[in-house]
Amino acid sequence: MPGPSRLRTAALAALTVLAPALLCPAPLCAAQPKKGQNAPALELKDLNGRSFSLKEELKKGPVFVSFWATWCQPCREEFPLVSRLAREWQPKGVRFISVAIQDREDAVRRFVRDQKPSQRVAVDQNRKAYNAWDLDAVPASFLVGRDGRIAAFYDLFEAKDLPAIAADIRRALGAYGR
Repeated sequence: MPGPSRLRTAALAALTVLAPALLCPAPLCAAQPKKGQNAPALELKDLNGRSFSLKEELKKGPVFVSFWATWCQPCREEFPLVSRLAREWQPKGVRFISVAIQDREDAVRRFVRDQKPSQRVAVDQNRKAYNAWDLDAVPASFLVGRDGRIAAFYDLFEAKDLPAIAADIRRALGAYGR
């Protein structure tokens, strides 16, 4: 009969294999857009009731799209970093939108009230963006370039990653002659 440590090891191995399937329901674990692919359409109203269209925003500059949720702890930690990027890069022409998915608008409003973000925030009420972008998981952020293609993808970035993200943003701005 296997000892307790062998059982624990077997249980951990099984959990490692099964956890992604258990924690990430099939619709959320589809194939999200990859670098170089066309970005899916994105049309939402932000929390202030203003319409946002990725197609229209790309005419003005690159767009940083961040998908997140208030119930997601890594998202809550990443959200202020997106806001920091927005404070730095929006004056230079980069557009930022944080899209809450599978979330309640009242929870998002409370979170935003406390955070006071620099970026626009929207709630994907009807799952239109969620379905169009086929997200693997959240947080997930995409930098979309002038050509409408995904210039970069970031999942769960930290403060130490900001210089690399800034370099990607500089390259994307270059396509606009900035």
